[in-house]
Amino acid sequence: MKFLARNKTLEENLRHWKCSNTLIVTESFFWRPGEKMQRSLKGLMQTLVFRILSKRQDLIARVLTDHDWMIEGNKWQFSRNDLHLILEKILEAAHELDLRFMLFIDGFDEFDDREESENQPVHEEELVKFLKIFSHNERVKICISSRPLPIFERVFGKHDECVILIHELTHKDIKKYVKDMLENDNFFQKQALRDLKYHQLVDEIIEAAQGVFLWVYLATRALLDGIGDRDTFKGLQHRLRTIPPKIEDLIRYLLDSIKKEYRQDVTRYLLLSESTHNMLPVFHFATEDAAADNSEGAVIDCDNFLDDFSATREKIKIQCKGLIEMEKEDLDHPLSDQHLYPEFFHLRVIYAHRTIAEYLNKREVRQKILEWANIPPHREPLWWRSSLAFLAAFWCTDFRGTKRLRGRIQRKSIEFSPKEVKGWMRWYKEVQDRYISDLRQLAKS
Repeated sequence: MKFLARNKTLEENLRHWKCSNTLIVTESFFWRPGEKMQRSLKGLMQTLVFRILSKRQDLIARVLTDHDWMIEGNKWQFSRNDLHLILEKILEAAHELDLRFMLFIDGFDEFDDREESENQPVHEEELVKFLKIFSHNERVKICISSRPLPIFERVFGKHDECVILIHELTHKDIKKYVKDMLENDNFFQKQALRDLKYHQLVDEIIEAAQGVFLWVYLATRALLDGIGDRDTFKGLQHRLRTIPPKIEDLIRYLLDSIKKEYRQDVTRYLLLSESTHNMLPVFHFATEDAAADNSEGAVIDCDNFLDDFSATREKIKIQCKGLIEMEKEDLDHPLSDQHLYPEFFHLRVIYAHRTIAEYLNKREVRQKILEWANIPPHREPLWWRSSLAFLAAFWCTDFRGTKRLRGRIQRKSIEFSPKEVKGWMRWYKEVQDRYISDLRQLAKS
């Protein structure tokens, strides 16, 4: 959806529809594991209002006729009825000002208003009802995405000409991905040359996937584990056929398949990956490993932290079953091969898919992860310790800006007051801001 909403050819493709009118493109993305406003109807309405008015500030005085919000400032809370009325006024103004709107709304299946404080919980029927204020307006086009939940199939049609079934378009992409992943493995290549039956595994994955790319990704990773264990063809086929067809069952299957000796590290990685604001760098995970191995708390072995970083990177690749992955941060300029330290920071860890984060947040799953990670029923101590360890690691570097910071940093045990925690986290944020800035400077040099 982001690709569609931000595509440079979008306006040209809508040229005949918009004619001489001004086109306003806006987007909203539901996300169930996020904040309440990221998964509610009120959050959707407020996002649309904010983004439309940000692009056409001349509409503000016209549609926000009640000035109480100006007096209260940031404390003012618009009700759902307020937002509904504002959107209706925006549509009325569109006729006078020759405006047309293209709305992209992603993740209808992520909608969850059960925690909504206004009156009773809002159900999917209310979401569909709200959309009708746009759908009957010739000045608005809407593109929405969702998994095929019954209510949306009933309302929007299963085989209507306006419905695109993604799995019908991704068959070739899935086949290419599976072939590339398996054929890049030397052992699989050799076995497939000797026995053509190995190529059947590609077809079996595609057939079982039913167009769900996340299933393909996770199932292929599970099959590669078997290839790494040097399973025979029958062994690989059995492994593939025992992989559950449903995504949630597959995630549970992968969690349960983590070896006992790896469970504590993997589940701590999963908990650290929960950051909804910034993806943490791999180096942060490496320093957490070092702190976890040291009974005195956040102390880093400065002589070996390069090896620790490489080891952690391999552990994420091999032990985490594809549930989290590493992604390079986009840079304006490519890094040269000589920039070793920046690699620690621009290689970041994320969940392979938000469905995984959603599943891991279920109460019973969460309890199991916390038990395996061997930490209290919240992740703050883990976060604090890894952040302290991250800061302590700067003692080991000559990275620009760290000398002044070293005077502030004391090696401490994990026992510290809430006030000290806030201070450490503030300094940690300063360091993050600093190394991002320095990284961009290095990239340009």
